[in-house]
Amino acid sequence: MKHLVWLFLSLACLIAQGADDKVRTWTDIQGRSRQAQFVREVDGDATFLENGKLITIPLDQLSEADRKVIRELEANKVLPEDARPAAEEVGTDANNPFKALDPAAGTGGFLVEAYNHLSKQVKTVADRRVLQEKSLFGCEPKTLP
Repeated sequence: MKHLVWLFLSLACLIAQGADDKVRTWTDIQGRSRQAQFVREVDGDATFLENGKLITIPLDQLSEADRKVIRELEANKVLPEDARPAAEEVGTDANNPFKALDPAAGTGGFLVEAYNHLSKQVKTVADRRVLQEKSLFGCEPKTLP
């Protein structure tokens, strides 16, 4: 449970950092409007922060003017100079083990892939032990029938 709380707090902080600082009025193609902060656009879906909740709206459901604003916001995003691919940061050394949590593990596919990715970086028996015992965590909130 402690890991789950940590995950949600981290996610909230990341979302708050990545969100455009301005709350504005967004209008859909039916003319309905809402006050929200733009967070990101991925695969044709726009994500907003509205009243502390994340909402996702397909881009084609937004007005043309709002789609244009989103395209401009996405085009102007600048990564910090110290940003680097996550794969470079992944490590299994005992002093700073990488940790992955899958709060809805289901079949465990994500954790298996994370293990396979990290195991390529293991160089010692101690690193392998850290990977196996201190790096990967998962749970499934739904009970099996």
